[in-house]
Amino acid sequence: FNLVHEELFQALEENADFVFVDTETNQNLSSSLILDDADVIVVNLTQDPEVIRHFFTDYEPLKEKAVFLIGNYVPDLSWNLTRICREFHLSYSKIGVIPMNLELNAALSQGRLLPFLNLNYYKPSGRENSYFMRYAKRAEAMVLRNINSFCSLCAQ
Repeated sequence: FNLVHEELFQALEENADFVFVDTETNQNLSSSLILDDADVIVVNLTQDPEVIRHFFTDYEPLKEKAVFLIGNYVPDLSWNLTRICREFHLSYSKIGVIPMNLELNAALSQGRLLPFLNLNYYKPSGRENSYFMRYAKRAEAMVLRNINSFCSLCAQ
């Protein structure tokens, strides 16, 4: 991978507006190269304080070009959005939440994610799905805003 990653990413960037790469959470060479070369990094976190501290301890240099998504988010837990932002000096403009949703979890376990999203994207079925989709769309907008902000800085 080390020998071809630059050519691979150059070819991908020539053919697409955005290139998204999912990496391992370990610190192997290919993940490190990808993260070093990335313009923006989307970090998936949970509300587990150990997971959060691990990222901010082991990956501190990546913080500046990272945006954060907190998955299975439950606002009533002690490690909520406000506490995470305060503890790790994060701007609310760089963090989004994906609320915990039982119907989504069932769809994931049954391999029905796309039907769930298609059904609920424009007209959610029920209050819980409406809440989930509202915050998922906000998270999507936050990620795109940060990507566009970075791209406009690169164009200058």
